[in-house]
Amino acid sequence: MDYSRIRKILNPESLADRVVMAAGCGSGNAPALAELAKNGVTRFELWDHDVLEPVNLVRHVLGRASLGRNKAEAMADWIMDRNEDARVTVHPCKIEDSPAFAAGVAAKDAFRLVLCGVDDMNARYRINRLCVEQATPMVAAMVFRRGMGGMVFRYLPGQGGCYNCLTEFARQHGMMIEEAESEPTGATDEQVYGLGLDAFEKNPGLSIDIGFISLIMARMALEALVPDDGRRDFPPLRSNLIAFANRPDPAQGMKKFFQAEHFFLHPQADCVVCGV
Repeated sequence: MDYSRIRKILNPESLADRVVMAAGCGSGNAPALAELAKNGVTRFELWDHDVLEPVNLVRHVLGRASLGRNKAEAMADWIMDRNEDARVTVHPCKIEDSPAFAAGVAAKDAFRLVLCGVDDMNARYRINRLCVEQATPMVAAMVFRRGMGGMVFRYLPGQGGCYNCLTEFARQHGMMIEEAESEPTGATDEQVYGLGLDAFEKNPGLSIDIGFISLIMARMALEALVPDDGRRDFPPLRSNLIAFANRPDPAQGMKKFFQAEHFFLHPQADCVVCGV
């Protein structure tokens, strides 16, 4: 792949021994994977049990030629078409049904990073625990209902808190992650948004809305993947948590369009996962 247009920013070859493990290849993770493949990452391991359906086309990077195919398999072809140096392993199954995922997180053959794009909170907690136990970096993204915004969190072992710490941190700052993401109840809607239950659908939001969060996810992942000697004009990102509003969202403390808030999440004293 010809990297001449980006070599003054970073050295793509410095990413040759980096492995990105994608938990999910849906509309959030797929654009992030695409960006990483374009910026020098060549080793990928992809997990997804789902197939691409017509309803997915308005929000996914994959096109009509991939309809009916497993998303991980189709995304692998997309990556290898864009970057001829890519090596992609596909696991067309759920994370919890894949011993290979736990083995991959534990593997020490290379610098590994988990790109967590699963919707289920419990699955995120399981992935977080695995990453903490094996000291494996992770980047997780969350898109709020109706595409109002989202959060991107990066876990680096020994450099800040874990995803489990985030839940308590978010509550302290009035950012209601579970309520903002989950399938709504009438009481929750009235409390959080002042809207009725019929105002929501499961996982709504435009591709554009999801795209902002995916790009932040890709940038935070690339930040963790690029070694110091691979940086040229690529200043380090100091925060490990970014909350982004596509439009004003008073429930999340966001008052402006395209507002970003940066935080550094320290380990929480009562975290039962990272043991602080």
